[in-house]
Amino acid sequence: MIKTTYRRQGAGVVPYEYYTKQPDGGNITLKGWGTYGPHSVLAGQSMKSFLGSYKSEEDLNAALVEAGIDPAEVSWSNKWVEPQNSFNHLPDDSDW
Repeated sequence: MIKTTYRRQGAGVVPYEYYTKQPDGGNITLKGWGTYGPHSVLAGQSMKSFLGSYKSEEDLNAALVEAGIDPAEVSWSNKWVEPQNSFNHLPDDSDW
C-alpha cells in the first residue's frame, strides 16, 4: 500500500505535496515529496521519500488506486524528472 502522508516535524501528519516517478533499471520508482517541518535543521527544504518500485505503469496505477488515489488526479512534478533546486540566492564568495 502506498503511503499518502508523512510525519512532518512540528506540524503533525500531512499529505505529500506531489509525486515523481522515475525509470529505475526496467522498473518505475515512485517518490513522494514534501518539506521538512519547522523543528528540523532542514526546515522548509524539499524532502523526498521512496514509496515503492513497480514493474510497469499499469502496476503503479493499480497501487495508486488501491491507496485511494486517482492516477488522473495525481499532482506530478515532471513525470520522469525530479524538481530542480536553485542556488541562485547564494553569494559567489566562498563561505570561509
